[in-house]
Amino acid sequence: MPISKLKIKCIISFMLSLFLITTFLVACTDTDDSDMREIGISSDNIKDQYYEDIKSILGQQGFTNIITRPEERGLIFWKKTNTVKRITVNGQDTFTETSKFHKDALIVIIYYTDGEQNNGNN
Repeated sequence: MPISKLKIKCIISFMLSLFLITTFLVACTDTDDSDMREIGISSDNIKDQYYEDIKSILGQQGFTNIITRPEERGLIFWKKTNTVKRITVNGQDTFTETSKFHKDALIVIIYYTDGEQNNGNN
């Protein structure tokens, strides 16, 4: 049974589309491993640590885009001033010690303050 020209065109179109999609996905996900850094701390273990210490650890790991953001304790009086409330890495707030992120990933350290400090972006 001969294959019609239409079927051949459909098969070729499908294979070409599949090739282009695969090429695009490989190109978009290819990263240079030398720019990836292990975070070295778990999101579960950073709470109540002093934010300066955590910022220092992340800097030592090679991360370059770290900002700090104070948040008033308000009625949460049992939390110490300058301790971490949470950290986000590119918007993600759950990670393990071995999680890897790009060295330029945006890391935001949100920490408790009593309201007497400046905005903390440094």
